[in-house]
Amino acid sequence: MTISTPSIHRRIVFSLYETVSSLNADTRYTDKSTQINASPMTQTRHTEVLESGIEQLGLIASDAMIVQLMTYLRELVSWNQAYNLTAVREPEAMVIRHLLDSLAITHLIGHHRLIDVGCGAGLPGIPLAIVRPDLEVTLLDSNGKKVRFINHVRRTVPLGNIHPVQQRVESYQFEPGFETVTSRAFQDPLSFIKSAGRLLCDGGALIAMTAKLDSTFKLPEDGRFQLTACHKLTVPMLNEPRQALVFERSH
Repeated sequence: MTISTPSIHRRIVFSLYETVSSLNADTRYTDKSTQINASPMTQTRHTEVLESGIEQLGLIASDAMIVQLMTYLRELVSWNQAYNLTAVREPEAMVIRHLLDSLAITHLIGHHRLIDVGCGAGLPGIPLAIVRPDLEVTLLDSNGKKVRFINHVRRTVPLGNIHPVQQRVESYQFEPGFETVTSRAFQDPLSFIKSAGRLLCDGGALIAMTAKLDSTFKLPEDGRFQLTACHKLTVPMLNEPRQALVFERSH
């Protein structure tokens, strides 16, 4: 995929997006007042921003993946007007702050079973599940309306490798554990480790996505986890600090 993709290709991708959207649209939770009213030119612009950002991240996404990401974006914009799923309102800002921000950790995900803890509207889990169809992604959140939205996305996009669960992380159980446990929901990495660390299988990694690391941050005193990497993330078209902290069990 390149930024200089010919305009005919743009029209094909946009046409696919429109076709999939019209075939898969589920209006049980939305009405005409919550549908996107963007012109084809505007939606093409959103696709261009997404494709450019994916290329800048060093990723390769097929046309089908772009269609799936754009369908997810459409549903997020639509549902957000009625259910307040995210404070970000503008579609182009959602592309950058949600889709590209989520995909910025793709190169850190190397295993099969992943859980997104406190996933909200499915971030980063849904974008990761789209570009990494080999993953089985559990999306955990206690908020009913957000889990209903994710179930809607699973049918509409569609995505067979996401598994929404409405439950608090403190009470969720899964054996034998996940190879990757990630989240954008915790501002404090220590809280993330204490809440979600037990979901990690042996040899797996906790990946905490943060905007800024508090200089006073300390690992749990029990010594069960160690910080093995701190990756500075560059999210295309977002001039804000981002980083991913990787924790593993101490040996």
